[in-house]
Amino acid sequence: MERIWPIGLSIALTLIATHAYALDTDDFERINRQVEDTKRLIDYPFGTAFAVIKGDRIIYQGFSGYEDIAAKKPVDEETLFYIASSTKSFFALATLLKEGEGHLNETSTLRDLFPDLAFEKISPADITVKHLLVHTSGIENEPLVWATAYTGSHDYAFRRELVDQSTPRSEGGIDRFAYGNIGYNILSVWFDEYYKRSWKETLRETVLDPLELERTSAYMSEAAKNNWPVAKPYSILQKRTPLSLSKQDNTMHAAGGMISTTSDLGRLVIAQLNEGRVDGEQVFPAAIIRKSHRVEAKQDRSFDNIKRTGYAWGYNVGEYQGQTLYHHFGSFSGSSAHVSFMPEKGIGLVVLNNNLEIGIPLMNRISDAVYGVLLESGDLDARLTGLNDSLVQLTNKLDERMAAVAERMNARQWDLSMEKPAYTGIYKNPLYGEIKVERDNADRLFMEWGNLRSIATPGSKPETVRVEWTKGSGSNVKFLIEDGRVAALRTKRETFSKK
Repeated sequence: MERIWPIGLSIALTLIATHAYALDTDDFERINRQVEDTKRLIDYPFGTAFAVIKGDRIIYQGFSGYEDIAAKKPVDEETLFYIASSTKSFFALATLLKEGEGHLNETSTLRDLFPDLAFEKISPADITVKHLLVHTSGIENEPLVWATAYTGSHDYAFRRELVDQSTPRSEGGIDRFAYGNIGYNILSVWFDEYYKRSWKETLRETVLDPLELERTSAYMSEAAKNNWPVAKPYSILQKRTPLSLSKQDNTMHAAGGMISTTSDLGRLVIAQLNEGRVDGEQVFPAAIIRKSHRVEAKQDRSFDNIKRTGYAWGYNVGEYQGQTLYHHFGSFSGSSAHVSFMPEKGIGLVVLNNNLEIGIPLMNRISDAVYGVLLESGDLDARLTGLNDSLVQLTNKLDERMAAVAERMNARQWDLSMEKPAYTGIYKNPLYGEIKVERDNADRLFMEWGNLRSIATPGSKPETVRVEWTKGSGSNVKFLIEDGRVAALRTKRETFSKK
């Protein structure tokens, strides 16, 4: 489905596009139809939207599947998707813009940002803003990452306390690339303190409003307030029922906390391709956009068939189809996102899905096909056949794997030494918050950890239960018995003492 314009404007844009780009969008329509056909074949109509950018405009948008499967509500240009780690591109740009205003510097250190924190476990004078944003800080802070992305159990004061608890990475030190959320999470706490408001408001003022992104937000509540349609999160583990774990305002964080549309994300790509110009206006200083493209860290990783060699300000950089690709993808339970562009070729792509397990390989195959068309390389028919075959094979494998896991889980027996009421109560950890264990109406143990909820099933060892804080990712929780009573529980992260 292409964007529908008023008739006169449509004719004008068609003439301009034909003259400037000489590109037949029928190929993109074929890609969209193949996506629709494949979803019908695997009987899984989750939603997909993609936008193709060339030069200074979006030249095609395709939509397939549903934002709400039960209601059979199709994805369209107004559908918002959670973009997960693609948020980093926005926050890094906001930081560079604030540097341009003189509020901080890429060489500002953690000691400069937080002069009153002790930082007893790290050397704050050695870690800069640049280290934080290009993943070379050499530090980690799992409690801060977990609170901001999953449980939502935090406020400003607690986030600041957690920043002070940062520790050296177990592998690798400063100046060594190690991708994660922590640098962005820490810098957002400084944003909150310095600007006396949430980093989300500063981001809106600095990036979203100048770009005129009308349907992009770091607040889930804003979508509800404005009645914006947000794609529900789905998993192949329960194809027709949305996941219970969905993003809320308290888990929308600077390393992964935005909802947007293909149209709005396309405007970000246009700004990147045109040194800050959008709709003929200089929205951002050209020098800052050029700086955002500067590779600051080396890496040697691959994602699908992209060979990643570096990291710029909020973007991975690597070789793809013989060209340099700037990109940042995002994934979370029930969501996957792709934002990319090739500066030298003046082309870009946005792909959004409300699914993770099939969504990621689908966005990779869409990318292969779209860039193949834009670069006039490869056989589109072969790429479309590969899209179909690879997703059918993957779906079949996942179905087989799920059946095997279900059989294994169903064979487990409870191995708890006490009656279930003995295990109920509230368990607390100073860095990770509280886990509540209750019995539901069916006499099942129900566990709640902030926004996370799970029914407990038999574990693999004595005094353990299995929980799925995120769908399809199970882990054991072990109860610790002392003097004939349940004294604590232990997750794979920490021990929680029973109140």
